[in-house]
Amino acid sequence: MQKIYSSKAFQFFAVIIIASLCLLLNTLTQINFHKMSLPKTHPQYNVKGITGGVYNKQGKMLYALKSPEAFEYPDDERIYIKNLELNLFSESSNDITYSVTSNDAWINRETKVGLLGESSVLKMYNPDPKQVVTIYGKNINLDMNSNIFSSDEDAKALQGNGTVYTHGFKYDNKKHFLVLTSKVRVVYEQ
Repeated sequence: MQKIYSSKAFQFFAVIIIASLCLLLNTLTQINFHKMSLPKTHPQYNVKGITGGVYNKQGKMLYALKSPEAFEYPDDERIYIKNLELNLFSESSNDITYSVTSNDAWINRETKVGLLGESSVLKMYNPDPKQVVTIYGKNINLDMNSNIFSSDEDAKALQGNGTVYTHGFKYDNKKHFLVLTSKVRVVYEQ
């Protein structure tokens, strides 16, 4: 009787059959995941009750943020914040240099630039209570990199017994310098 198969041929066909079965099983069990994009009108993230702080390398607090709600939309680098309370502290001491409150605001998480919306209050602190400046306004541009606040809207600034009304301002916190843009009116009470 003659041998019909050889051990090498058997091994070759066995490898071909097993490889074919593996390829077949791989295609049958493969799951295709498709990225499902969220609607642009609905937040991707929604956070309730935020309290946070940013510290320097020595452990001193630089920023303290508090808000009841914040959210972020898909493909948007801005974080939208409701009823923002933000305090910025001096690096040399733990004193508050200025505080910001706003009914609505957004901050770009990449560029650290933002906008304070309606009913915004910017308060610059000073050890002398007569030198504390409080600015009331809306649509105030916020640049956390250079600590500059600016607006092209009507605003009111209080310092001591004086009240200043202006259309537009720019405040540089590093230089402690306030520039009033136009339509400036000063009211001083004794």
